[in-house]
Amino acid sequence: MRKVIFVSGRYCPRCKYVENAVLDVLPKYMKSSIEKRVAEDDPAWCGAHRVRHVPVFIFVEDGKEVHRFVGTAPKPEEICMWIDNVKDIEEPT
Repeated sequence: MRKVIFVSGRYCPRCKYVENAVLDVLPKYMKSSIEKRVAEDDPAWCGAHRVRHVPVFIFVEDGKEVHRFVGTAPKPEEICMWIDNVKDIEEPT
C-alpha cells in the first residue's frame, strides 16, 4: 500500500502555507492516500519516524519510507514541480 504522510505543526505558518498550497493539489497527482499528523499531538510517533522539522512529507510504500521532503518552497509552483518529480513513486503499476 502506498501513502503520503504530511506532518505539520499547530502554530507553524509555513505548515499552513504548504497545507493550503499542496494538499488540495496532491490528490490530483497521486493515487495514494494522504494522512495528516500534527507533531504536537504525537511526539512519540514523530520521534520514532525521525521528524525533527515541520512541515514534512513522508512517502511510504508497503510500510517503508521511500522518500521524504522537509520544508517548503517559496512558491506553490515549485512545490508542484517537486510533486511531479516524485509522482512516479505513486503511480499505480
